[in-house]
Amino acid sequence: MNRNIIVSGGGTGIGRAIAQQFAEARYHVVLLGRRATVLASAAREINEATGAHRVATWIPTDLASVPDVQAMVRTLEEREMTPVDVIVNNAGGVVQTATHDLAEIAARWQQDFQTNVLTAVLLTEALLPYLRRPNGRIIHLSSIAAVQGLIFTHIF
Repeated sequence: MNRNIIVSGGGTGIGRAIAQQFAEARYHVVLLGRRATVLASAAREINEATGAHRVATWIPTDLASVPDVQAMVRTLEEREMTPVDVIVNNAGGVVQTATHDLAEIAARWQQDFQTNVLTAVLLTEALLPYLRRPNGRIIHLSSIAAVQGLIFTHIF
C-alpha cells in the first residue's frame, strides 16, 4: 500500500529530518513550505540518499494563506497523493524582537500566532477529509519556546 506523509516545514531542520526518516522507510513524503528552492533541494537530496525515484516531492505553500492551502490540496488530488496517512505539523518560528511599543508587540504576537498556530489549524482542517481511516495520524511539533517563552531583557 502506498503511504502518503505530509510534512510542513519539510525543507530544513527537524521537518527535513522527519521527511528523511519516512522516505527511508519508503513512505511517499510531500514537503511543504514557502521556499520552493529549499523544498526542491531537500526533496532531491532525500531521493538521492534513499536511492528512490520520487519518494519525496514538494509543494510550495504558505500555510497561513487559505488560497495557498486550498491550491495545495488540489495539487495533492491531481497527483493522486490521497489518502493521507500522516500529517506532520512542523512549520513555525518566533519573531525575536524586544520592544516596548504596543503596536509592535501586537504585530509580533499576531505574526507568531499565524506562523505557529494558524498554519497547523489550516493544514489539519484542509487535510482532515483525506486522512486515512482508520489509522491516520496527526503529529504536532513545538519547541521549548512553547514552555518557557521568549526571554526579554529589560534595563530598568
